[in-house]
Amino acid sequence: MAEGTHEPLVDAETFRKERLLLESRKHTRSRTYDFLLKGLIFCHECGYPLATLNRKNAVGEERLFFVCLTYQRFTKTGVCTCHSIKE
Repeated sequence: MAEGTHEPLVDAETFRKERLLLESRKHTRSRTYDFLLKGLIFCHECGYPLATLNRKNAVGEERLFFVCLTYQRFTKTGVCTCHSIKE
């Protein structure tokens, strides 16, 4: 659409700020993990899929864990308890 063909909904400065905010939120994961069990293992309490987390242990080695997405997202609500499975 050509510029100036209709009345703008927001002023140019607001549009610029919003565009910068949207661009700052775009990111890609530095790593993705494909596992044999991805999408096939679920929490025994709430039934939601388990997600993978990459964490460093005390020695600095990276370890992968499967954790409950419900617990991860809604920890304070008490919907599910904390549990994880080492890869």
